[in-house]
Formats: sequence, C-alpha cells, structure tokens
Amino acid sequence: MTGQAPEKDRNDSSAFRLLPGLSSLSFAVQSAFDAPGLVTAVAQHVLELARADSFTLLLLDYETGELQGDHFERGVTGSRGSCRVTPRPGSFLSQILRRETLIVEDSSTLDETDWKELRQDGNPPEALVGVPIIVGTSLLGVALLGFHRPLRTNARRRRAILFLADQIGLAVDRIRTHAELEQKTVRLEEASASLRRIDEMKSELISVVSHELRTPLTSIKAYTETLIDNVKNPAFQLHEKFLGIINEECDRLTRIVNDVLDLSRMDSGRRRIKAESVELNRLLDEVLPTVEPQLLAKSLTVQRAFAPGLPPLEADMDLLKQVLVNLINNAAKFSRESTAVTIHAMTVAERMKIVVEDRGMGIPPDKLSRVFERFYRVEEGGAERVGGSGLGLAIVKSVVELHGGTIRVESELGQGSRFVLELPLIQRGFRNLMRSLEPFFETPELRTLLSSAVEMVAEVMDARNVSIMFFNEDGTELHIRAAHGLDPDMVARARVKTGASIAGWVAQTCENLLVNDIENDRRFRKLNHPQYETKSLLCVPLRISGEVVGVVNVSSKSTGQPFDPDDLSLLVAISKRVGTALERVRTAGASGDVYTTLNTIRFTTWGCSRSGRT
Repeated sequence: MTGQAPEKDRNDSSAFRLLPGLSSLSFAVQSAFDAPGLVTAVAQHVLELARADSFTLLLLDYETGELQGDHFERGVTGSRGSCRVTPRPGSFLSQILRRETLIVEDSSTLDETDWKELRQDGNPPEALVGVPIIVGTSLLGVALLGFHRPLRTNARRRRAILFLADQIGLAVDRIRTHAELEQKTVRLEEASASLRRIDEMKSELISVVSHELRTPLTSIKAYTETLIDNVKNPAFQLHEKFLGIINEECDRLTRIVNDVLDLSRMDSGRRRIKAESVELNRLLDEVLPTVEPQLLAKSLTVQRAFAPGLPPLEADMDLLKQVLVNLINNAAKFSRESTAVTIHAMTVAERMKIVVEDRGMGIPPDKLSRVFERFYRVEEGGAERVGGSGLGLAIVKSVVELHGGTIRVESELGQGSRFVLELPLIQRGFRNLMRSLEPFFETPELRTLLSSAVEMVAEVMDARNVSIMFFNEDGTELHIRAAHGLDPDMVARARVKTGASIAGWVAQTCENLLVNDIENDRRFRKLNHPQYETKSLLCVPLRISGEVVGVVNVSSKSTGQPFDPDDLSLLVAISKRVGTALERVRTAGASGDVYTTLNTIRFTTWGCSRSGRT
C-alpha cells in the first residue's frame, strides 16, 4: 500500500502539470499572428503540458458539418499532416460532438472503423482522450490527445483535462478570429476589385445606352420641331411621313429599353424558365409575322429544313420565340436582297440542333468571338451602319444558356453566317432537383430534419413565426413544408403562385426582402394576418446547388420591434448554410446521415448567429 501511493502521486503530478505551463500557453497564443503559427504553438504547448504523445485539433466547418484540422506528434516540429472527417453516427467523434469528454484507457476497445475515421496511421496510442472545444455556447471542434502508455482515469485528471480544454478553446477562438479576419480581408479586396469592374461596366453601359437612346431621340426631336414649325403651313405635305418616322423611332426606343430590361433580368437570375412542350414548326409560324416587315424590306424568304419526325422541345415558349425573332432579324439585317434565310433543325442524341443560316456579307474571323458581346456590331469598313440595339445576340446567348444549351457562330466572308444552337430536348435540371427533394417532405426522419431547421432558425432569429416553402415540380407554386408558430390548418392549405404575394415575389425575383410595415408597403399593401403579432417580416430565397428551390419566411419578432437590415443579413447567411446542409443529405441519398445533418444545421445556425451578432 505504501509503495503504491507515491506511484499514484507521481502519475498525477506528471500527467498534467498545468498551472506552471498555462502562462506560457497564454503567451504563445498572444504572440502568434498567423493561424498556422498559432495552431502549431498551441499543439506544442498542449503536448508538453499534457505529457501527451500526439495531439489532433479538428475544427468544425459550419457549412458542411465536417471536422478538419492537423495532427501533431511529440518531438516532431510542425504538423504531421491534415485531415478532413465526416463523423459517423455513434462513432467516437460523434459522441464528442455531443459535448461529451471521452477518456479511453485501453484503445483496443475502439473498433477499426473508429481508427479509420480518426486517421490514426501506424501504431495507435494505448490511451486516447477526446474533448469538445467550446467557447461560450458555441461548439468549435474537438481535440484528441494520444498516449503511448497506460492512462488511468480519476477525478483530478478529468478536471485537468477539462481545464486544458478551456484553454485550447480560447486559443481556437483566437485562431478562428485570425482566419475570419484574413478571409474578410481577402473578400473585401475581391469585392473592391469587383466593384471597380462593375463601376467601369456601368460607366460603359451608361455611355453606350445614352448613345443608343440619343440617336432616335434626336430624330424624334428634329421631326417634331419641323411639324410644329409647319402646323399652319398648308403647303407642307410631309406630316404623315414625319409622323411615321417618329413612330418608328419610338418603337426603336421601346425595343432598346426592353432589351436592356430582358438582359438585366436574365443576368440577375430573376427570369425562371416556364418549361412547356414546344413544336418548332408551330413556333416558327408564330414568329414569321413578327419578322415579316424586316424580310419584306429586302425581299427575303424563310426556308425550313427540318428533319422528318422532329420531336417537340421542352422550353420556355416566350423566350425561345425571342431567340428565333432575334436570330432571323439579325440574318435579315446582313442578308443580300432577294436571298433566303434557312432554318435547319435536327436532333442530336438528347438535344435539338437549330441552325439559322443567311447569305450575307459574313463576319471577319477576328470578330467572330465578339458577336455575342453587348452593343457590339459587325460593320465592315465603309458599310452602312446597321440598325438595332446591339443587344439581340447577347439576349440570344443568355436565353440559350438559361435553357442549358450552347450557341456558336460559323461564318465565311462574302458567303454568309450560320448561328448554331443546341438545346436539351427535356429541361431536366429544375424538375429533377425538385424530385430529389421529395424525400424531405415524405420520409419521417427527413421531415424531422426540416422541422428542426425551422425551430433553430426561429431561435436564432428570435422570431415567433418561421416557415420554409418549396416549389412544386414545375416551379409554378410554393408549398409550406415546415413551419414554426403557424396554424397547422393554414400550413396544410397554403399555396402561393410564383410571382404572387410576398413569398411568390421573392421566389420569382430571387431578391431578399425586408418589410417594415406590410399594410403600408407600396409593393404589396395587404392587411396583416391576425396570427402575425407584428407587421414586419423577412423573406429570402432558399438555394440548393445554386438554384432557388423555395423561400424562408420569418415574422413576429419576439421583441415586437420591426426587423432591421442586420436581421436580413443574418437570415440570408442562415438560409445559405441550411441550403448547403440539405444539399449534403440530398446528394448522399439513402446513405445520408440525418443525425449528422441535424448537427450541421445546428452548427450553421449558431455559427451564423455568432458571426452575425458580433
């Protein structure tokens, strides 16, 4: 008995000599000014203080729920390697993520899958300690200590481990702060450069649009003044001609404005495809009357060269009509008189190939790459300037790409040009995406995931009413799929048409919305529903894989005060990260781990709260 007591005291005193070394750890944390250096300094001091043989620091990625970090060993300078881990349900790491401290005195009790998850190469340690890294209420990650000797658990050692974990937590918080500052600095620099480019583009756009608008306005002004000067001149016989010119110039102004607006909507993602079955022959029949004046002006004809048995095409009829109108008009502008514009159509695999061919002056090889640029016109030296906004082909390219297609131009000087576009026969993208989300609405475990998400959003946003709405398969309606604080009967019945009401407007425009007073907001002017305690609300798009699949609604702030721009920014960040978490389960399919994703959503919402409120 007497011989064992000194051994026990020696083990206790040598295992964790914390107090003398805490000041050196604190000094190291304060002295390091870059994240890698800070991690290395923490690792070296922890290995010394804990008398451990290995140390692994894994930080939590709030967006993915994964743990990532570096592995260190006693006597080795710097990191031995980095790793990225997705904890399995019930695994050693998953238990630590539940904020449990685990001390494994005999590492042989861990199964092989745990060692693979821990990325422990070579001889595993005889004993292993895992502690959660917590600062305040936020879980930042886990720390693992390995020992190549037996380790016996007692109350003093457990207290020492927890005390050391607190110090690691403070260090990790500093590491995160360093990393966040560096990331924000980079983002600010990128944003600054982007703003400069945008400002240059805006100046160029204003200059070009001003020039394009000035030309018809100058004509309108000149002909109007002439008409006014000759109102009482009976000898003046050009009233009808001048009014016709004024009318044409007004139409030209309208086309320029509409083209700019159309391009702006597609650039911002606010134009969603309304897919329907389109027969190309029938569509061309509807297009020809629109382009007939341009064709007749040069005695041009349109010839069809369609492959037999051409199948229907799934596309947005209005947008595809605009594509054909712009391409035929473009062909008409550059075609020689009394020639033909030929429309070829055929299927290639699961795509439709459409070619618009003219017999005009052709495009120089060095200018082919610029034909789809905004406001760019091909004008060969000395040739008469061709009219138009200069946006037609840019719009064509945007529409084709919006459908998941491609477009290119082939040309030979003096012979003519061929605009070749290929479009998928079926618009599978959005429909398949919404179909892949069905399990979230039908499977109990995944429905629980969505319900947990809205509960967490309500807690972080300090709001009494939260709902997540998703599109139906064809994107024409929004349905509430998870809600907090709303009447269940209303939730079950709620259907919002895309573009209608508040949620429908946000889903269609893809814009973030803050309403201070719904009854006095000029955009909506609707009475506040009795179940909402305040007249202020937030609504933001929910994206998965970059595609808007629904919206997140938040209302009835617990304080009774209106929401502010900071609240909107916080909800945007939460929506983005919740979408990322849902995408992980969607792509994982049957193998997806709902528990891990619930943790991920919890981490993402609280992570947003930490960054959004500080």
